[in-house]
Amino acid sequence: TTASYGNRDVGGRAQSADGNGNINFDSKRAGPAEYTARSYDVKAIYALTPSDEFTVSYQLYEVPSGFPRYNEVVPGSKPIVASENPARFESNYFNSREFFQLRYRHTAPVAFMDSIELHLGRQVIEDNRYDRFRPNATTVRIQLEDNRSTLDGFTAAAVSTVGAHRLSYGLELYQDTVDSSILRKNNAGPFTPSSGTSLAFKSRFPNGAEADNYGAYLLDA
Repeated sequence: TTASYGNRDVGGRAQSADGNGNINFDSKRAGPAEYTARSYDVKAIYALTPSDEFTVSYQLYEVPSGFPRYNEVVPGSKPIVASENPARFESNYFNSREFFQLRYRHTAPVAFMDSIELHLGRQVIEDNRYDRFRPNATTVRIQLEDNRSTLDGFTAAAVSTVGAHRLSYGLELYQDTVDSSILRKNNAGPFTPSSGTSLAFKSRFPNGAEADNYGAYLLDA
């Protein structure tokens, strides 16, 4: 599946940039904001027996690189002089989401359960950007940023019948890990990686941060 989005037209005068540091203030079109997003969804189902079913699925959604961030539709301005404020020349953005899932479903009675379903999945979201801007009158800075969220999850759900009661119960386990880094260089110098010290620049998010979630439920119908 593809979805294409055009530049935005506003009611009055807009600002549009050409990516080379030049801005047109006389257009009604704010941009560049045009891009095409793509998504893929693949699924395979295998029935081992009439009561046992395995499902493998994969999803991918991506916004191609080169798209300016939504809050930086006008990514640059004309080259500055010492009396002007710092300006951003170019800002390119890339975002993607991948999802992997393995599901097992058993629909015949086994032990004390009428049915059971297991899910194992992983979601990876990447948020990367390339920035080229001028922090002062003589320096051009290039910054490469890489942010990634990896979410692993496991769920188990079962149904049991006890007399006139139909019990639905299960558990959920999730772990989310964040990886974040920045590479920065001035003019033609070498790239310097981000650091966690107070004396150096830091990544956008705490690198290596984790969040764990555990849950259990029981429903009596």
